[in-house]
Amino acid sequence: MSQTGGWHLGAGAVAFGATECLWLLGHYFAGFPSAWVLKPTSGIAFSALVLLLTSSVMTATRKDDLSWPQCFVFAATGAYAAVIASLFLLGPGNVWPLVLIIDAVIVIVAVFAGALLGDLVRDIRGRAA
Repeated sequence: MSQTGGWHLGAGAVAFGATECLWLLGHYFAGFPSAWVLKPTSGIAFSALVLLLTSSVMTATRKDDLSWPQCFVFAATGAYAAVIASLFLLGPGNVWPLVLIIDAVIVIVAVFAGALLGDLVRDIRGRAA
């Protein structure tokens, strides 16, 4: 296993954790519709954008000993761990298994798209150098 994978795992967790914290502040101080960021459509779009951008930067700037699928797996695992922790800190409600499945799809799609974009940027930068 790579020695740099922990950075991607932690960055994925911090990316979603920061997204949820910002959304929570917006809920309490600016009237955002829900405390859970992945409930309203605008929150889903915001989270997906943050995860996509974070994943693309992490993949584009990765060390040579990591492949883009490894970056994707580490970042998605970290982000999903933060999703689970955030959900249970806020109170999961009675349909939490369904919520976790839907949230997994959102996280996986956003981080996968970001990893592909980051790998494309890395390839283009490598050819230009």
